[in-house]
Amino acid sequence: MPLGRAGMACGDCLQQPPAWRLATAPLRYDFPVDRLVQALKYRRDLAAGSALAAAMLRGPLPDVPRELTPWLVPVPLHWTRALWRGFNQATELALLLARATGWPLRHRWLRRRRRTPPQSALALADRQHNLDGAFRWHGPALDGRTIVLVDDVLTSGATAGACARALTGAASVDLWVAARALG
Repeated sequence: MPLGRAGMACGDCLQQPPAWRLATAPLRYDFPVDRLVQALKYRRDLAAGSALAAAMLRGPLPDVPRELTPWLVPVPLHWTRALWRGFNQATELALLLARATGWPLRHRWLRRRRRTPPQSALALADRQHNLDGAFRWHGPALDGRTIVLVDDVLTSGATAGACARALTGAASVDLWVAARALG
């Protein structure tokens, strides 16, 4: 996956480019970062979220032309999962990033249309099809808009890809995550 400004791409991405232009991930999803992500995601530990957002801001920022103001769009949860969990960790990160960058947060316009099994419970081959048509944009036309998708972890890229494909009309879609799962 292309990560950071260096634009380094893995062999898989060279053969089949992802739906987004560039992914930025300052951390590796490994100990102790995995504990921070889990604390935010499953225990709503906002101090962990602040630490992850701070790392995201210290790492390379999404490569957005200076004259453009991107919209920060968190990867949405299905409303039933958000209700059960009580929050969306991607929205918490995006809120902190919006405050720090001044970029507008657009957290209600990209929606998860249907409930799907958690990606972590599926084999890699099943993750892509699990999300077919799962997301839809319900906001204004994206004609030429720069979108920065925000999420906690990039694993297979299936969720980010499904979100990026739903953002029809955007000039570019970049991905900004706290951590990248490798291997």
